[in-house]
Amino acid sequence: MAPKILSIDLQSDLLTAVLLEDDINKDIIASTAIITADKAPEEIITELTDSLDCSECRCFLALGASFFTFQNLHLPFSNRKAILKVLPFELEDNSAGSIDSALIDIIINTLGDNESEIIAAMLEKETIKEYHAALKQKNITPEIITLSGLASIHEIQTNGEAPNEFIFLDLRLNNATLFFISESKLQLIRNLAFSPLPFGVELTSYLETNDENGSLNIQGPEHSAESFHELALAVKQTLAPLMLTQSFEKIPIYIDGTTGLTKHARTWLAAPNAFNKNCLTCGLPGGPLPPPIQIPEASKQHASYLAGSLSLGKNGDTLKNVLNFCKEEFRFRGDMKDYRKLGTLAGIGLLGLLVLFIGYLVVDSSSLRKKRTTLESEIHTVFKETLPKVTRIVDPVQQLEVAVKNSGIASTDGSGQTLPQTALHTLREISLRIPESIDVRLTRLVYEKKGIRLTGLTDSFKSVNTMQKQLEESPFFSTVTISSTKQTPKDNKIRFDLKIDPEVKTP
Repeated sequence: MAPKILSIDLQSDLLTAVLLEDDINKDIIASTAIITADKAPEEIITELTDSLDCSECRCFLALGASFFTFQNLHLPFSNRKAILKVLPFELEDNSAGSIDSALIDIIINTLGDNESEIIAAMLEKETIKEYHAALKQKNITPEIITLSGLASIHEIQTNGEAPNEFIFLDLRLNNATLFFISESKLQLIRNLAFSPLPFGVELTSYLETNDENGSLNIQGPEHSAESFHELALAVKQTLAPLMLTQSFEKIPIYIDGTTGLTKHARTWLAAPNAFNKNCLTCGLPGGPLPPPIQIPEASKQHASYLAGSLSLGKNGDTLKNVLNFCKEEFRFRGDMKDYRKLGTLAGIGLLGLLVLFIGYLVVDSSSLRKKRTTLESEIHTVFKETLPKVTRIVDPVQQLEVAVKNSGIASTDGSGQTLPQTALHTLREISLRIPESIDVRLTRLVYEKKGIRLTGLTDSFKSVNTMQKQLEESPFFSTVTISSTKQTPKDNKIRFDLKIDPEVKTP
């Protein structure tokens, strides 16, 4: 059975969680939870596990941008390993805290000539330590710890025809985050100072959940249109130094977050002294990232706040070139059940390979036996043709070796006198000594005690002289004499007659 997926989106003001039925059918929601973040980490996680059945489930965790610090860097290379080596030195001068106490990850946008634009994100270990420990105590280990908003941006880009350039704003009760995407790549992440309350108001807003119907309400002073106008100005000023591919008025703006979903937020942001255009609010029916059609009845009242956690749950396995802080002491390590499953699969795979290997050996052995039988048959055929008088074949290879050795016994000239070399040796020496470049045809060879006589045809008198010199260099011929040379009238070939003394030269 496929495990469930617990997708958690933890912000400075709210935790939202979606429990998907399994990691195959990611559109089926089993249950959801919203928990205000004005409590200790252990209390928040306890409330989460009390609300949802989190046993034996996979976990994806996204943290709001307020937990991070960001920097953009331009580097003359794009190799990830090389970038991570120099990154601490590049970040140290501009970081308030110690680099050693932070987790660092990067998003790389490669440029021409191996250059790259880097978005570096730093997360203090102490910030995540308590939440991670509380989850671990409940037997929940995140496989991914990433930045909230990245999954929603990925969902926007893959759901329908996404614009090449757009702005994604995550608005919270006490901060805002700007994501700028251009040429379909994330180019900038910035935390912006923002409060939806009127300037100078000392009271704060806070979230309150209704236990009866599961709705979420914002309590506190009324929000101010002026605060949203100031936010729009801050966004424009932040993007002003960048090279936009189109005018700001044409760039779509997507809104998400607890404050972004309030009643007047979209109207105030569309005002002439703000963005002067309509913004697209995530999580609302008919808008980008709408709530799923099939959702538990208890989740309908807060469904619009689940866009971030739902996007993370659906895309956590496929996100590429995104930030992941599951490293060092927060590295994901599967439980023993996962290892046992992997061990079982590996065992089945090895058993299959063993069966295939044994089958291969059987087939290969049969093939080798057939080849051996064929070779033995061919050897016997050659043996019978070479030594027809031998009727009993015991070891054909050894018997042939003996026969060849016996053939090396010195031959005689017919009168019983033993010659210094056999005829085979002499023919071999003559063949080796005459250069391949000479066109020659031997028509007669007489081999006797008195000497060797060679008669043949060649192309020139010079070739005859060359053959004489080459043959005289042999240690088996003492002298080589040209007895006669004559040009034939028919084809102008040179007929020659050589006399060779086959005595071995003394050193």
